[in-house]
Amino acid sequence: MLLLGVAISIELFAWAGLHIFDYRGRLKPLYEYLPKGQYPGNGSPFSSSITKFDPCLGWDSKDIVRGKPWLVPGSTHFVDAFGDSMVYCSEVDTEESLWFLLEKAVGQDFCNLGVPGYGTDQSLLKYKKYAKQIPAKIVVFGVLPDDINRLLLVVPSYRWRNAAPILTKPRFLLTSTGIQLIENPLKYETQYNALLDPNFLSEISKNDACYNYYKDRYGFDLVYGRNFPFSLEFISMVIGQARYGVAPIRFGGPEDLYRRGSEAYKIMKYILNEFSKECLKNSAIPIVIFNCDVREDLSSQNRAIIKPLIKYVEYDLSIRAIVVSDIFLKEIQRQNVNPSWLLADGGHYSVFANQILCQKLTPFFRLMAKGETVKASEALSGIPFVDVDYITAHLAAAHACFHAGKERAEEPLRALSHLQQVLSLDPGNRPAMEMLRSMRH
Repeated sequence: MLLLGVAISIELFAWAGLHIFDYRGRLKPLYEYLPKGQYPGNGSPFSSSITKFDPCLGWDSKDIVRGKPWLVPGSTHFVDAFGDSMVYCSEVDTEESLWFLLEKAVGQDFCNLGVPGYGTDQSLLKYKKYAKQIPAKIVVFGVLPDDINRLLLVVPSYRWRNAAPILTKPRFLLTSTGIQLIENPLKYETQYNALLDPNFLSEISKNDACYNYYKDRYGFDLVYGRNFPFSLEFISMVIGQARYGVAPIRFGGPEDLYRRGSEAYKIMKYILNEFSKECLKNSAIPIVIFNCDVREDLSSQNRAIIKPLIKYVEYDLSIRAIVVSDIFLKEIQRQNVNPSWLLADGGHYSVFANQILCQKLTPFFRLMAKGETVKASEALSGIPFVDVDYITAHLAAAHACFHAGKERAEEPLRALSHLQQVLSLDPGNRPAMEMLRSMRH
């Protein structure tokens, strides 16, 4: 009885320790996050989403091209932009997004084919899928430093634990014979119920690096959860912590993944090389835009991590590169910009940031539209130094904050901050004064 009591006490202690350690719920089985009946019958998890199921890509935006559901396939456009949520311009309305603003400023059609949550692998596959249907003279390919993590995922929900629905995606896998594509494990939208089956989820997770990372590190199976005896799992957790320190939000640190010999880095280079080949095949001019997370990627350390990849694009592939962090850093150094102005609530570019990028990039795209590609290439090095009409940028941001759209919470204090900046630049600015009066009422 004494031994039994000790054993039960140890197991209870271990069970409690596991729950205390996992207070963020990062190690819970995925299906525990979903309410019962999430996918009743053949129900769709995309019914109220801006995205839709795609058997090849995993998911896609419902409009395919943001803000242009009426687009007629076949006609050639000036620019097609592919990428993740930074390209999609999440957290701002379509009329406030970079590509819409550039379309107005340049007088050419810009098609936004970005999709929230995408990895560069999905961006490449989407370009291949729509290169003939939605052709363009210029193809912009967005890369966010964090995207290198997404290349190793099959079930992105292992990383974004509290995001429902559970999503699946294709991925490129480095094998002994080279890099091969693993297709999206779901072929039909009606298969989503299968994701609630632990056996099915476990089978498709074998090639997911995030799943394997936590299993190898802590001994926890993110499909089946914690198993008895809890004491053994508690010991695995302690050893995992001792070996790796505090559990990261990411499953892999960027400095590790950007090592030139890493699987992720090799796959990223492969994707960019394939993008270059695809553009050549479709007689399109390739451009890579290196976006940034203003919260993380403006430090010199993070800039150094991605520098070899930028060099690979510019010198090895001879592709024009636009580095957004250079643009923002120059304005911060010139004391024209407070970094907080560049951020929307969820970490994407704010209306103000989109305004700045539009004004910086407009001269380049105007030269490209005129066919002056040599001058345009020369202009790239001068993009960070292009002067910005900050009165217009602050007014646009203030208006957006004051009349917050559905995707944003109301931000009257932020609107006031932008209006104060307008009045510091132009004390008699009438639109700013009228907006201030409206705010008082």
